[in-house]
Amino acid sequence: MGCICFFTSQKAFSQEVQFYKEDLTFEIKDGRFSVSGKYYLRNTDDRDRTVSLIYPFPQDSLYEPVDTIYIYNINKAEEIKPLELKMEYSVFQIEIEAKESAEVLIHYSQKLNACKAEYILTTTKSWKRGFEEARYQLISDGKTEFTHFSYPPDSSFISGINRIYYWERESFMPDKNFVFEFDCE
Repeated sequence: MGCICFFTSQKAFSQEVQFYKEDLTFEIKDGRFSVSGKYYLRNTDDRDRTVSLIYPFPQDSLYEPVDTIYIYNINKAEEIKPLELKMEYSVFQIEIEAKESAEVLIHYSQKLNACKAEYILTTTKSWKRGFEEARYQLISDGKTEFTHFSYPPDSSFISGINRIYYWERESFMPDKNFVFEFDCE
């Protein structure tokens, strides 16, 4: 249950608007997978742009539908209401001023039906360029034993009752989604 990427619904904007960075926290606790973080978009055009974005969710019987989603435009200090929310994706719009960047905070959560969670990364390719910078962390209780990471973590440590895993990338074009598999108790 993850979604990572945005992609524009209007190809004319694909060169002017860039999705260049993300900084996300994943959490697996109490049978739920949550994603929270900042997504960074840049308007390289001389004109203001209003862009419709699709935020996809993975489709698998292992994942319940997203039951919580919150989208917030940090630059304008205002909540963004989805234009559409389906099992497969959410659609929303954001306005980005000429030659400016926008930071969008997105949080979503869903119940897990199995010992696996997924966050979609491969839609990054639709932007025709990778991330300049990407940072990820996964928080789980210290008892959860992970059996598979699609991207091995760069580091991990125990903090109180939690184990935290870190990933940091530069010039990153994902070739697979983030997948976390773990032993269920």
